[in-house]
Amino acid sequence: MKNFSDSVSAATKSSGCLHSVDVSNNAMGTKGVTSCAALLATPDLRSLKMCNDGLSQTTMAEVAETILASCGGDANQALKLSTLHFYNNMSGDDGCSAWSRIIERCDSLEDVRFSGTRASRVGSLVASKALDSNKSVGNIRHLDLADNTFTGEGGTILARAVSRMGKLEFLDLRDCSMEDSGIVAICDALHESGAPLKHLDLSGNEITAEGTAALRKLFRWWGKNASRKDKIEFFGAEENEFGSGGFCTFLPSLVECGGGSLKTLKVNCGEIGEKGGKKLLEVGGGFTVLDKVLVDGNAFSEGLVGELEEHFGEKLGGMEDNDDEGEEDSDDEEGDEDGSDYEDDEEATGGDAETGLEDLVANAKI
Repeated sequence: MKNFSDSVSAATKSSGCLHSVDVSNNAMGTKGVTSCAALLATPDLRSLKMCNDGLSQTTMAEVAETILASCGGDANQALKLSTLHFYNNMSGDDGCSAWSRIIERCDSLEDVRFSGTRASRVGSLVASKALDSNKSVGNIRHLDLADNTFTGEGGTILARAVSRMGKLEFLDLRDCSMEDSGIVAICDALHESGAPLKHLDLSGNEITAEGTAALRKLFRWWGKNASRKDKIEFFGAEENEFGSGGFCTFLPSLVECGGGSLKTLKVNCGEIGEKGGKKLLEVGGGFTVLDKVLVDGNAFSEGLVGELEEHFGEKLGGMEDNDDEGEEDSDDEEGDEDGSDYEDDEEATGGDAETGLEDLVANAKI
């Protein structure tokens, strides 16, 4: 590997034509990082992918040192990376610190993937702070931070960075333990940025009724703005705890903003219950280009499953994990579909649309 790395680096050094390196799916270790050091330190590197490499906290630190060496010791020189992918490694909290050192030196990032890191709350907070401190996050179009332990506190810090991502099209925050407070902050940030988001995954974040109210508010605002209406193509919120009332709260507004664009609705295991399933039958026809409806594991009765199969046909995913009898809905009351909108908040705060997000950040327990 070292001979290959050195040969490629030497052959492309004078022309500066090596812009992309992908060394994913290798058991790297210290020897692996050392072997491909010449590639990682390429001055004109635009894209780096090191996914499923088994990077430990030690090797992640070595990766950071090697990449930063391309700056020749100049602390003010920025890295030219626009794509940076680290996925399914085991770098933990210290790996987040190493990754943050790289992020802080990038001024052209467009595509960022840092997921499956095995980091705890401490490391995830470091990662969110690094993104927030980067002044060029407004260029990011694709952000995948799935399977990090941000919790609500980290979500509020991350939200401050997201609020500046006006070009963001893809956001994956699956399994990030964001809780309602983090979800509220992210929704406020997406409103503030006005990003043309197409893909939003908030699955596995312990979202309850409070979080679904924030989603309803965001979706309704998207539906009222021509620049945002019919942009969202994928919405995922499976494995949450919003119940039938929460689902009924945001679903009509999702139809309002994405009726002509949503292709995938993924809300398996959301405690939706009979009431939520019937709401989907009632308003689901408003999704005119829907390809996939994934709603298994929501305690639907056999009769309701039959109605959903008839209504959505082949678009409906597997429905094996339900209750023949149907279970009692986890809550009986829907949220207030006529609750406050962002316009109401701006009037209440004298037109300061950032007040809610800044309050959340100020109260975060870091």
